[in-house]
Amino acid sequence: MRMCNFATVSPDGRWAAASPWSDDRELKVWDLASQQEVFHRPKVGPLVAFTPNGRWLVSVWDDCECLEVGTWRTVAILPRDPGLVLSVAVSPDSRWLAWNTAAAGCCSW
Repeated sequence: MRMCNFATVSPDGRWAAASPWSDDRELKVWDLASQQEVFHRPKVGPLVAFTPNGRWLVSVWDDCECLEVGTWRTVAILPRDPGLVLSVAVSPDSRWLAWNTAAAGCCSW
């Protein structure tokens, strides 16, 4: 990854995920203990966040994709309002997602 604009570390400190704000839009995940890349997916959202319970990794761009931590399989894809996504957040109990777009303001699931 040439440049990283968005990065997150899992609550248990085991994983790091990063994605650039560019046409590449690739998501990479590393196991921090081994320093090995364990997952890579092209054409996903640049905004990434682990849920506080450590169970999901969320990526937001054209839609909101939820990945199961460890298996990295997609468990949900949520539609979102149009507009440039500026930020993403997960509630402390890991039950709610919110993102802020330039066009629509704040949205939640």
